[in-house]
Amino acid sequence: MVVWTTYHHGQAGKKNGKNSDFSCRARLTSLPRRDSLFPEPDVCRGEAGTVRPEVRRTGPARPPLRQHLPPAQEGGLSKDPFPGSGTPSGTVAFIAATPEEAACLQPFLRHPSPLPAPPGMALRRGGVGPFDVLVLTCGVGKVPAAAGTMYLTERYQPRALVLIGTAGSLDPRLGIGDLVVADEVLPADVGVIHSQGFGQTGPGLCAEGRLLFHNRFPLDGEMVEAAATSASRAALTCHRGRVITCDQVVLDPGLRAYLGKTFQALAVEMEGSAVAQVAGGAGIPVAVIRAISDEMEHDFVGLEEILPYCGESRTDLWARRYRMLTADGSILSRAREMRRGTRRALASIGRFLEAFLPAIT
Repeated sequence: MVVWTTYHHGQAGKKNGKNSDFSCRARLTSLPRRDSLFPEPDVCRGEAGTVRPEVRRTGPARPPLRQHLPPAQEGGLSKDPFPGSGTPSGTVAFIAATPEEAACLQPFLRHPSPLPAPPGMALRRGGVGPFDVLVLTCGVGKVPAAAGTMYLTERYQPRALVLIGTAGSLDPRLGIGDLVVADEVLPADVGVIHSQGFGQTGPGLCAEGRLLFHNRFPLDGEMVEAAATSASRAALTCHRGRVITCDQVVLDPGLRAYLGKTFQALAVEMEGSAVAQVAGGAGIPVAVIRAISDEMEHDFVGLEEILPYCGESRTDLWARRYRMLTADGSILSRAREMRRGTRRALASIGRFLEAFLPAIT
């Protein structure tokens, strides 16, 4: 998660209790989500206006969402290699940023097996009922999410993509464990910044012989309806609406309130707009499903300092953590609170998947 403290339109930020000299200040601190509170250091670590351009497909029409797939052989998955790379045409692919988010699917997969994946990612195939699904763990942030989505679309041509994982609340009505089904995602940290503030534009894409900016990506209506219905069937508190994507985890309550008001969004996460952009360009429907792991008032600023970083020895890592704990006794309790919220959110994702999987396979 990253702390992104930005103030604009003449409102000065504060640092060390003093007003800054600039009307726009930003502090970004990388804090990717991890499997455990203190993981081992073995891995580096506006709205409005635009409409998604029409996608012209030259191949066969996309099959309907509930098209039946070839069943797996009795007692296991099909023994025949999949043509070219690995899956039957028309399978459903799930994407998650972290291993523990992807593990929410593990109880529902029959005979899971690994498949080749890009460096830094993990891909598994497994049976759900009589059908096969893909589960990709891509890594945290828009770049790995876009790369993972491109890999799936180019190599496996799935008929649908579902992004699952946790998110931070931007609305006081949302509590820990609540489910958010996005009907559109906004790349909230892509735009123009200057002394007067920040203007969100979204990425500029080539279309009609010119560069057009996309400040939002609408999601597939049929997938949204299926997800919302499944959440209701699972007896989960479900909210439908806008979700924003940032390459930062927002840990500050004031910034959460600011982002929620500015973008009129329910939640913030780190991969959704990238998945929607790449898959939408390929004509593949996308669902973005998030469970709330931290509420509006939670203050987790500073927890990025406990993360392991590439090239750091274990001795240096634990010495740094010890110094932090002695300097700020609240950091351990706040880290545990964040961890409890993450576990409750992942439990909600598991309950959702139990109801959702039969609806799309």
